[in-house]
Amino acid sequence: SWVVSGLWCVEHEATDGLKAHPEGLLHGVILRVPVSVMEKAGVYRFVLHFYDDYADSYKNHQVKAALDRNQSTVRERLDIWVSTLPDNNFLGKIYWNWIIFAFETVAKIPLVVHPGDTAGQEETYWLGIGRTSIRFRSLSRAQKKRACRRTVIVMGYPSGSGKPGSTAERSLTPEDPALSIVFTNVVDENHPDPADLNAASMSINGYTNTLIHELTHVANDNDNHCSQNVSTCIWRSSINDYFFYNNSKSGIVYAWYNLVSYTWKGSRVQYYSLWHSLDEINEMRRSMRLIPLR
Repeated sequence: SWVVSGLWCVEHEATDGLKAHPEGLLHGVILRVPVSVMEKAGVYRFVLHFYDDYADSYKNHQVKAALDRNQSTVRERLDIWVSTLPDNNFLGKIYWNWIIFAFETVAKIPLVVHPGDTAGQEETYWLGIGRTSIRFRSLSRAQKKRACRRTVIVMGYPSGSGKPGSTAERSLTPEDPALSIVFTNVVDENHPDPADLNAASMSINGYTNTLIHELTHVANDNDNHCSQNVSTCIWRSSINDYFFYNNSKSGIVYAWYNLVSYTWKGSRVQYYSLWHSLDEINEMRRSMRLIPLR
């Protein structure tokens, strides 16, 4: 037999038939305790231990400053591998220091660019209706052991459908990595002045910024493009002149014009960014289970 031993009021965001509320809802919880555990007369007090799935946020949906003790969460990073099967010169066509600076320094997103080439089997992947198919090498068994969540294989390809790049997110795992492609011929066709003496270096600017755009698809599950459609924003659906030119006014080599600022480790920092705003950076960070920058 059972007895009702108490009526407790707890702050609880209910999910079974009740609507969630950012400040919680008060309702009663009836505890049933078998008589066999209460052999002696007196007052019995019970300690309640609740479990829920709020690992990284409070029940009012605010981000926790730190996880509960002994708790852990799955860390993610951009794990970048290069397949040179379609373009043997692709490694030399990218300013890899730009890639690292954009994600690690500006967006504070963990990133690893693996040197060398993928060494797995040759595969063919069709990008979809009206698009081309691509050939690439997957990761070898040894490379898969070194890979991490958010695995992406990047490559250059000499054909396309008018857009400078394309990304197939797939499962983002070492076994089924995302594929990010830079259509180098499309970037070249959009070159503002092919006769420019700096055309070669400007093309590398375009290839690199196109790749950063495609890697943003991998980091951001929502795939939102620059919502305000600002001309200086390189995180856009179509290529523009800012993909090619350096920002000489700021004295930096990156072709980025948007200033973002936030507090990092107690200090206020400011960077030129290819993303239009801090909100777009935070969309990537939320997707990768990182605390937003403020």
